[in-house]
Amino acid sequence: MKQQNIIKILVSSCRGTIFLRSIDTFIKLLGTPITIDYIHGHIRQAIMDVGLINVVQVVTDNVSNCKFMGSMITKEFPHTVWNPCATHCLDIMVEDIGKLNWVKEVFDMARRLVKFVTKKLKVLAMYRIAKDFGLVKFSSIHFATMFLVLEQLVKVHKTLGQMVVSNAWFEWTNSRT
Repeated sequence: MKQQNIIKILVSSCRGTIFLRSIDTFIKLLGTPITIDYIHGHIRQAIMDVGLINVVQVVTDNVSNCKFMGSMITKEFPHTVWNPCATHCLDIMVEDIGKLNWVKEVFDMARRLVKFVTKKLKVLAMYRIAKDFGLVKFSSIHFATMFLVLEQLVKVHKTLGQMVVSNAWFEWTNSRT
């Protein structure tokens, strides 16, 4: 898992969500690791800035140092609960699903297909003539992108089929690849 360079502190209430501050941890990453005490200090300060009476919940990533920091916060401020970020938890689950052999094979085939269509200019031109909406490209940042790519491939499967039986495809010298 890649470590982020910025800790973002947002405050939500019934009136909406505001950005309180961010902490650039890039310099910290170069030397000392981001410790539980480092995170705890920033979260604690944010709680004090907002007002202890106004804070009922702290949401962070689900990594072990954040879990432990969450338990420190709930011990220090018993009326405050810590929860892992639901999006982060789902991303971890999707990543684990993607490690299953049969799922990995499907993802690899989809990756090769998208790369073939988007990297070969002639193929991309034929695809665009057949349909005018693009393919989702892969991202290494969020594993859930793989499911978005598969969803898009399902939407455009007829277009891809039409493309490979078109006259332009058969006239293309590399169509047998």
